[in-house]
Amino acid sequence: MVRRLPDKFIAGFISALFLSMAFYFFVEIYIAPLGESENLKKFLAYPRPYLYVLAVQAILLRIFMVNYEKENFSKGWILGVFIFALYIFYGIQHLNHV
Repeated sequence: MVRRLPDKFIAGFISALFLSMAFYFFVEIYIAPLGESENLKKFLAYPRPYLYVLAVQAILLRIFMVNYEKENFSKGWILGVFIFALYIFYGIQHLNHV
């Protein structure tokens, strides 16, 4: 399935943004409300879940770039992840200064 992905910049960019938003909403809707115990609340404290999402994306980027040799796809992926990271860190900065 991964071998069928086109090695195009825009495909990597769109897939990274789509996956980022899917993980973002998954964390917001399903994972964050589970934090009833004190240790789980510390583990899921904002912004850690989003940093976990960025770590997963970095692993996927490495897989695409090295194992499947999708260079242009990976460049688009990097840009998508960077834009998502800016969005998250802007939110962190905005929440801390309000």
